[in-house]
Amino acid sequence: MLTRDEVLHGAYGAWRLLLGDRRGLDWINRSPTGAWRSFLLAPLLYPLDLINFGILAHLSQSTAPLWQILGAEITTYAIGWAIFPFLMLGLAPLLGREREVLGYIAVSNWTSAVISPLSLLLALLLWLGILPDGLVNLLFFAQLVLLFVYAWFVARVALNVSMPLSAGLSVLQLVIMLILSQIAFALI
Repeated sequence: MLTRDEVLHGAYGAWRLLLGDRRGLDWINRSPTGAWRSFLLAPLLYPLDLINFGILAHLSQSTAPLWQILGAEITTYAIGWAIFPFLMLGLAPLLGREREVLGYIAVSNWTSAVISPLSLLLALLLWLGILPDGLVNLLFFAQLVLLFVYAWFVARVALNVSMPLSAGLSVLQLVIMLILSQIAFALI
């Protein structure tokens, strides 16, 4: 279980990084132990993702039974937490970033502490139906742009790589997220 201090420090560091402050790295435990412990964030954030997915499944007028919706969601959630870190462990030697990769994985995992609540907020606004359709589409696009820039900045500062390489890693991360989202909704 993560300690209260780990959660507060990790979330604060992730927030600082979202604001473009590279000193956010100082708040996140980027040691090998910190990287592995950052995966303990997944069960803490799972309720937010479950609610988010439930809202979006409802809005898509899914007629799938609850067990099927839960199965699709939990499977893609677990894969989402594992696939990018495993890819990065494989890519790190090719990129010459073996020493930085575990710290990057920790930081990338902690960004979920910021992304999950923001995604849920957008889903809630959509569900409440208080926003015009055009604005909803614009907000979803803005969310994708924000996720790209955030992932780009995190890769840039945590791995200490070039702008094009960090952009490529950001695109890879977003593509994986979008594919998993499409798979989850195809299953329901």
